[in-house]
Amino acid sequence: MADGYSPTPGTFVYQWSLWRFAFAMAAMGGFGAITAWILFSVLSIAIDGTWSLPPASFAGVYTCAFAIFSVLFSRGRPPWLRFDDEGIELAAARHDGVRVAYATVARARVRWLWPITVLEIVVNAADESQVAWLSRGGRQPLLKRKDGQLRFSIPTAGMIPGAASIRAEIHSRGLVE
Repeated sequence: MADGYSPTPGTFVYQWSLWRFAFAMAAMGGFGAITAWILFSVLSIAIDGTWSLPPASFAGVYTCAFAIFSVLFSRGRPPWLRFDDEGIELAAARHDGVRVAYATVARARVRWLWPITVLEIVVNAADESQVAWLSRGGRQPLLKRKDGQLRFSIPTAGMIPGAASIRAEIHSRGLVE
């Protein structure tokens, strides 16, 4: 079974961790800063023929700023994920949520590696009327329509206990991955 917080039997709530989220955003920001630093260096050679590197402090400042602003913008409406006896509730940071009954889930899977881990819930378009939209004053849920299916997703990098536990919960509920 999953390691998530269990307020009632059969219900597992995965909580958002500010520090885990900040660390994931710092990793993503660091990757972006290093990529931009290398790109700037290559472009400087192409433009004027000289090798000039931007200051090394750029990477540190960008990484910290990316993590801080990501956390600040996400604190008002943090992501949540809940498995209970009837279905799954999920909401990405700063977005409204959805409630999907297990009977309507065509596929559920955890994709990618940390820090860009994503839980994806796929529902057939014919079952769209059985998906409940949960308003919490944010933007529309992360939804992609493709090949007659609805794909709801939520980044899980800041969730406690983590992707392995979410994957175990998916399997314990009998959902196809």
